[in-house]
Amino acid sequence: GQGIVERGLHSAGPDVASNNARSPVWPPLVRRRSSVARTGIVGDIRVVREPLSLLHVVPSINPRTGGPAASVPGLAGAQARGGLAVAVASLDYEEHGDSPEIPGVRSLASPPSALGRRLRGWSPALRRLILEAAVRADIVHSHALWMVPGIYARQAAESLGRPLVISPRGMLDPWSLERSRLKKLLAAGAYENRNLGAARLLHATSDLESESVRRYGLRQPVTVLPNGVELTRAGEIHGRELLERR
Repeated sequence: GQGIVERGLHSAGPDVASNNARSPVWPPLVRRRSSVARTGIVGDIRVVREPLSLLHVVPSINPRTGGPAASVPGLAGAQARGGLAVAVASLDYEEHGDSPEIPGVRSLASPPSALGRRLRGWSPALRRLILEAAVRADIVHSHALWMVPGIYARQAAESLGRPLVISPRGMLDPWSLERSRLKKLLAAGAYENRNLGAARLLHATSDLESESVRRYGLRQPVTVLPNGVELTRAGEIHGRELLERR
């Protein structure tokens, strides 16, 4: 049977345009409205807030599964060091390397079933983990597109009234959309446009990616924040001669 692994420690934007004139072949985006309640200070009462709690949802953080497997743990670790309460939910594809343990981050992982491997990460076990973790989260942040875990992130955010942030991770760039184009057109109409339409904020890692987001037809606020880079400690920097030999 499947096993579930848990490791570690425990403003509204404008609507999405329903169509993009420059990309008419893509199914129309779903228009959504949502609101976020904010707690204020009443009279002379001092309100003590708990640290902001974030739930990251990513198809996988196994090291050989692609870029998000490196960028998402890096982001989550940096946020935890900054004093935030952070959790990462993902599928655990053990054959692609051991998932990293991220200090200070609560890791929620479920191995994919044989059927889930064929159905883009379909996993009732992961869905349950995400819904349970979202109860404690202030923000749900979904990474990458075209996979079923993104549906779970959107469902959790909508059901609990949490703001949803989506990082496409380059998957709306023109060259990426052209790969398996027919499958992506079907996925866009079936679920991905609904996911994107529910996002309160979109995260691009470059101005070029931001342009791709707009070209696709998304009109929510976009923040451009490059992936962080953890600099090697000075004592571990290799000399020029060693690098040239490699």
